[in-house]
Amino acid sequence: MVATDGKQEAASFIHHYQETGYHPLVINEFHSKLLVSAQLRTGKSYSSNRIVEELREIMPMIQGKYSKHIRFRGDSAFYSDELMTYLEGMNCRYFIRTKSFSKLTNKITDIISNRKIDITQYTPQHPYYGEIRYRMTNSTATRRVCYKAYHVMDQHGQVSLLPVIYCVITNQENGSPKSVMDFYEERGNSENFTKELKDDFNGVKLSHREFLKNEIEFLISSLSYNIFHMFQNMILENDDRKIRMNTYRSKYQKIAVRVVKHARQVELHFSSAYPRQDLFNRYMNKVLLQ
Repeated sequence: MVATDGKQEAASFIHHYQETGYHPLVINEFHSKLLVSAQLRTGKSYSSNRIVEELREIMPMIQGKYSKHIRFRGDSAFYSDELMTYLEGMNCRYFIRTKSFSKLTNKITDIISNRKIDITQYTPQHPYYGEIRYRMTNSTATRRVCYKAYHVMDQHGQVSLLPVIYCVITNQENGSPKSVMDFYEERGNSENFTKELKDDFNGVKLSHREFLKNEIEFLISSLSYNIFHMFQNMILENDDRKIRMNTYRSKYQKIAVRVVKHARQVELHFSSAYPRQDLFNRYMNKVLLQ
């Protein structure tokens, strides 16, 4: 979410974050980190609002020869039959965390009990993995749900009475439940992409009273984020391909140089104490050759 200050148009109190602000929707491509979509939505918007409409605009642009390799990950806010049905129609695999409905957790608990599995032997580091077929409602399709279950101890060393059950619904029929869960949990890195957008590109500093102006400001931050990551993928090398923008600024922008201008050229004279002169020049030459 994007917190607001004062009375900014279309901002609302968001109970999940216990703050007043806007509720943007962002979709990242995992490997390049690029934003495929960025929308500033009103504070009253739920996490999955307009996700299907947005995907209808995005999917035709990213399909083609890569369509069989597109995989969608989303947290429990995207646990929606409408979204899953749309992705199934587009032959897109999805991995979405389920909501903790008692019907689902009770069914899994009964299966574990009937199999006489001692769940107290399983921990968050070494959980029990399984899968079931599950229908969200009587009118929806039966889908694969993979889960892991384990017990936790409190601060006094007492084992919890009921196991923790963590589920992911998917239309990928091959692969073990563990591989499905492991793939979904890589989604945590996407949170870091959003954090970079907010912290390194001022995506959270929307200073206007009018929503439209704030929306434009948010889109400028999103565009800047994408330009940097395109530059990072095309120009930077080795470990520099993993750094965030603020690290890049401290390594290659906030440096002391003397600028010497001639008739047809500009020269940068680095301080002898700057250790990255050769790398800076190599990156600069790559930019000039693009």
